[in-house]
Amino acid sequence: MPDLTPFVVLGFALLVSILTGIVFGTVPAWLSSHAEPADALRGIQRSGGPVGDRASLPQRALVVLQVALSVILLAGALLMTKSLRNLELNLKEQGYDLRIMPYVLQLNKRDLPSALPLEEMKRQLLYKGEPVFEAIASKGNGVFETLKTIAKMVLLELRKGR
Repeated sequence: MPDLTPFVVLGFALLVSILTGIVFGTVPAWLSSHAEPADALRGIQRSGGPVGDRASLPQRALVVLQVALSVILLAGALLMTKSLRNLELNLKEQGYDLRIMPYVLQLNKRDLPSALPLEEMKRQLLYKGEPVFEAIASKGNGVFETLKTIAKMVLLELRKGR
């Protein structure tokens, strides 16, 4: 029976990323859609008080939740190292070599204050000098570049006939 742990970790990380994007993209947009533009510009909330009063409790709760999720995602990044090694072993069992397979590393959530420095992530994850892209997927930063690069790499491999 194959070890499904890397797929479970990858699935969990994907699910958390999607849910984080939905929550942190939808809630602020929803809160903004209910504000009066003139009041928002003056710094007054619907409750009549200045910004920063008790009315901003949901916003502060979202920040706390975002920090908690960042810690979880950092743990996921560390598990990514193990998953990459497991991927190599699983591919080898199937007759493939990760050293010649095209892949890129996309380091997402780079706008979060808790994101590990780029050089640290590279030190832990680089395997064969593969391309590394920093991304902020919720803003679309780095996503197209990543997809374009992996598509080129796959097409080059297909032309080689491997």
